[in-house]
Amino acid sequence: MLNMFQKIILSVCILSLVDASSEDEQISIKKEDLKVLMNKMKTFESVIKEQADLVRNQQDTIEELKTSVQNQKIVSAEQEAKLNLCATKADIKRHTHNGRRQSYDNTVVAFSATLNQRNVEHIGVHQNIVFSDVITNIGNGYNNHHGLFIAPVSGLYMFSTTILSGQNVEYVAAIEINGSDVVRMFERGTDNRHGSATQTVIVQLKKGDDVAVQSLSADHTYWGDRYSSFSGVLLQELETPSQIVG
Repeated sequence: MLNMFQKIILSVCILSLVDASSEDEQISIKKEDLKVLMNKMKTFESVIKEQADLVRNQQDTIEELKTSVQNQKIVSAEQEAKLNLCATKADIKRHTHNGRRQSYDNTVVAFSATLNQRNVEHIGVHQNIVFSDVITNIGNGYNNHHGLFIAPVSGLYMFSTTILSGQNVEYVAAIEINGSDVVRMFERGTDNRHGSATQTVIVQLKKGDDVAVQSLSADHTYWGDRYSSFSGVLLQELETPSQIVG
């Protein structure tokens, strides 16, 4: 059964073979001519089919590209959302605590001082040992006239002290916060020698808390000459530290 396109081609070819000079003459077509026509029609059909397949392939490719672009847009949007979320979390963690904005990165508090006097005599019980020679005092928290550190900000601090005793004598001393012992130290010099002890503590302070090294021995003499020292440093500023002592 011939389709419409084949009928048109066949009609055109037949008409081309008609002898126009004789209208009543019977039209005859050679078998060879018909075979040629049929081959041409098959060739045309093959070409049309190839073009149709090519168009379908191009349409499929276009659809795939559209899908790929859409997927890339979705992935990009998800990645952007994740990056924004991470940046927001980092900003919140860096600048807020308990719902309030903070900026602690630039807060530095540190001090270090020594006893420059060779003999510090007649220090009474719970009297501050005054380390008068200041090496470092960032934040101005340490008072070298009273041997007292006052916390300029609330936070986590570390303090350390080393004390050399007099010859052939023993002493008891303590790091105190707001007048209460936190850690104690003991040393005794023997055989006409000095004795040295060191104590370190990490504590949480609120702004205004005071820290000092105090003697727990009555009328005692401590050895200076830069062998005895007192130091402290802010490890981390905190917003609402708990009360520890005092």
